[in-house]
Amino acid sequence: SAGATTIPASAGYDKQEDYIIRELQKRFRRAQSSLDKVEGAVVDPIVFTTYQTYCMIRDLLYPAIAASDLLDECDELAMLGGVIINQYDGSDYFQPLDFQAIKKGGGLVFTEDLYTQTFGKKPILSGIAGDEDSVKDVLAQATLKTASLGKSFMSSLKQYFPSASTSKQTGDRVIKVLRNRGYTDKNSLFGASICSDEINTCGDKNKCLFTFLKEEYGGGLGAFALGGLAGVPFVGKSGLGAYAHHVPDNNGKLLILYGPHVGIGSDGSVGKIQRVGLSKVSSACGAAIGAYKAIASAGATPIPASTAGYDDEEDYIIGELQKRFIRDPSALDKGAAVDPITFTTYQTYCMIRDLLYPAIAASDLLDECDELAMLGGVIINQYDGSDYFQPLDFQAIKKGGGLVFTEDLYTQTFGKKPILSGIAGDEDSVKDVLAQVLL
Repeated sequence: SAGATTIPASAGYDKQEDYIIRELQKRFRRAQSSLDKVEGAVVDPIVFTTYQTYCMIRDLLYPAIAASDLLDECDELAMLGGVIINQYDGSDYFQPLDFQAIKKGGGLVFTEDLYTQTFGKKPILSGIAGDEDSVKDVLAQATLKTASLGKSFMSSLKQYFPSASTSKQTGDRVIKVLRNRGYTDKNSLFGASICSDEINTCGDKNKCLFTFLKEEYGGGLGAFALGGLAGVPFVGKSGLGAYAHHVPDNNGKLLILYGPHVGIGSDGSVGKIQRVGLSKVSSACGAAIGAYKAIASAGATPIPASTAGYDDEEDYIIGELQKRFIRDPSALDKGAAVDPITFTTYQTYCMIRDLLYPAIAASDLLDECDELAMLGGVIINQYDGSDYFQPLDFQAIKKGGGLVFTEDLYTQTFGKKPILSGIAGDEDSVKDVLAQVLL
């Protein structure tokens, strides 16, 4: 009725409605598509009003949260936004527009988008929610203004490890699947081929995937350490045999977590981590990054073993990674599109996997257990917050009648494999990272 003319406040106490009128009027002024003669408008005015009311709510709510101490009082906040559609004598419907998890750690705010994994793609609202700018506004993901530093960590996490989840989220999914296969704390023994770095084995099960799985499947005995520097299974066939001989009687089962780790700093730097008690930022994984630096300096020239002292594990890592860099030098070129530390991390995963599976096949491990579950991926560390895990492999293996049977558990647990094109190297390297290895 008023158009662009400012609408005065109500004569009586009606502050809520006055606020709504004032804020919506600003939005209608920005997008006239729903006011053009109202009846002849291309965009339905009530639908437009509804979507703009959603934006108004969202744009008031998020700053209010940022200004409060809400995130200091909870472990995590989930925000589910959208439009409720009512009908007579039937179920309401819901048009989702926002779903994200927000948490605070170390003075930083971290946001994780939950929309895609829950609802799929955002709706197409062109010609429905107003002009182009109005549609973009409706579909935008709101962020807390205080989250600028946290977003740097999250942006690098999502860029390089696109389907990573927190340790607890990963652990909950794994346990759900394994519970249905008969894995319990009484009949299962946990082993881990992860880096020796203490950052991966903290005491908080909600921060470290290792601790989460150890408490669930350690049977009070802890975990069998299979990995050395960078997570490489240097225990070999003999160590795997010893691990197998400790499996509980009566349909005992084994679970192996394997893979490298990498830190991401609060500024988004891959390979950096602020450690508790240290003022200086350090590398993670130090062994893998040290190998990369040696390879970047030497190029294709063979790097001799260390003569300064016993360093067989690092020598092995350098030698094996150098072969992979020679096959795919995309991360060594100056100004390369592929981040070299991310590439190194994914190639370290392949190196661990390609040593671990043949060692299992050469041992008597499958003869000693009812079933073996293999969970492989990359552990992503951050300062004073939960680790994340980028899953790359999850399968169950068992032996019967002299034959080995493998069942893929990845899809039912984590969904589709991540898209790593332009992240994990050239096309062949990406295929290698995502490949499922069979015994």
